[in-house]
Amino acid sequence: MSNIRNILLSMGIVLLFVLPGHSQTAPCQPGTLANVLGTSCSVGPVIFNFDTVFSGNFFTLPSEFGTIFPGDIGFVPIRDGDRVGFKLVTNFTDGVGGDGAHQFAFGYTPQAAPGFDLRRQELNMAASVQGAPSDFVLADVVDTHVYPVSGEVFLETKIFDQNGVTSQNQTSQSLFFVAPELLSTGHPFDTFAVRVADLAFGSAVSRLNSVTILYTSGPIAPPRLAPLTYTNIDLPGVLGTFVSNITNSGRMVGTYQDAFGALHGYVAEPHGGFTSVDVSGSLATFANGLNDHGDIVGTYNDFAGQAHGFVQKDGAVTTIDVPQAFVTFPIAINDQGRIVGEYQASDFSFHGFLLDNGVFTTIDQGPGTGNLADSAAFAINNGGVIGGTFFDPLTFRGYLLKGDRSESVDVPGQGQTTIEGINNQGDVVGIFDDINFVRHGFVRGASGFQTVDFPNGRNIFALGINSSGKIVGQYSDSSGEHSFIAVPAWDDGIDRRPNSSAAPQLPPGPDCKDAEWRRKAAQLRNAGSCRPTH
Repeated sequence: MSNIRNILLSMGIVLLFVLPGHSQTAPCQPGTLANVLGTSCSVGPVIFNFDTVFSGNFFTLPSEFGTIFPGDIGFVPIRDGDRVGFKLVTNFTDGVGGDGAHQFAFGYTPQAAPGFDLRRQELNMAASVQGAPSDFVLADVVDTHVYPVSGEVFLETKIFDQNGVTSQNQTSQSLFFVAPELLSTGHPFDTFAVRVADLAFGSAVSRLNSVTILYTSGPIAPPRLAPLTYTNIDLPGVLGTFVSNITNSGRMVGTYQDAFGALHGYVAEPHGGFTSVDVSGSLATFANGLNDHGDIVGTYNDFAGQAHGFVQKDGAVTTIDVPQAFVTFPIAINDQGRIVGEYQASDFSFHGFLLDNGVFTTIDQGPGTGNLADSAAFAINNGGVIGGTFFDPLTFRGYLLKGDRSESVDVPGQGQTTIEGINNQGDVVGIFDDINFVRHGFVRGASGFQTVDFPNGRNIFALGINSSGKIVGQYSDSSGEHSFIAVPAWDDGIDRRPNSSAAPQLPPGPDCKDAEWRRKAAQLRNAGSCRPTH
């Protein structure tokens, strides 16, 4: 075994190939890795800057040792919609006829073409292993980069089997960046971004056929402005108005702050006038959802400061608390009385929920499990389609849940996305951050994604949409926080774009797991950006 260890250590000797560089960026062409090292080439809107260094070698015991050259590795550009990158064709097989291994490493940095950004990276390997007792076998690929906002991004695919037991078997990994990135600034450890290894000992067999590296890219500019006519909403005689949703009949639900600073729920009628909603014996009441039967859902704070959910039907209030939950936030209710929302479990994880005929069902989306689970359900229509958000694990993404089918929803090329409302036609509204962490509302309907921005407002939240396409939400300006209603207007076809700000940087703010930030997001519906935990 010591001989094998020495051989593995000897594979760390770096063989450098210094290749000529090219200043002109051209489309990547199929061929071998030797054709692209030392050059820059593009696949769609992503430029790949390949370093000039390469390390590669192999052995088959007892006596075969050799060098892997860049020309031995096939290179195939790949473009699949907004996913672009390249495949490395390796066709390595080890363990047939003796202990053996292959390894190679090289460096590159991805860079978005002008007008585009990088949103996500994927790493895939086509590999398989056949383990055996008293032997071990490995196929492993690592890709690491450093980005200005997201920091170090480490992806690894790995199959490992020892003594006939497979302890790791992951052939694909992907990661959304904290925010859209323009380029990688380098590799965190050494000159190599990518390391590929394949080895087998004893009777084990390892096959590594190919490695695929893909990036999701999109336009930096947010989607065009939706053709809407906006009207400000400030309830008379109050300090602040926080609308949350709108029914098909045009009634609006939300929360207001009175002249003494107390918070009350309210329901506003389409042609003026509003009714306060207060849970008896509460310090504060927040109304979030309303259906066309007049049923209201929301939260209230008791005299101990504890938040509880509630539903009000025909004037009668019933408390809603998910069993064993630390706090429960009902957000929306459809005409069948199904309620969705968010709760925090005793382990401080966050989950969406559906309450249907007195039965709670947890809704978990995304990769988080255990105390890392982080999902919320913010919307439900009469067809039972549920919308919300999940953490993935560096940014929020939207989702739609139709029965047992889930669809991830991301505004193309933009930052974190949350679905906040859905109508019976399936049109959705929500919020997204652009590359500069400027928050906008959006609507996705028959015309695709469009931006919802109150004129001259900032920190825009599109929170509800009814079957007529009327949208309600919140915004801020120099005088404070306000609400709005936006009505569909004639589309003149002009491609108007929203305003943004200067250079991207991770904004100051609370951690995305911060309890007070989550409370504001669920109760007043207007929490700003949070800082993801790496």
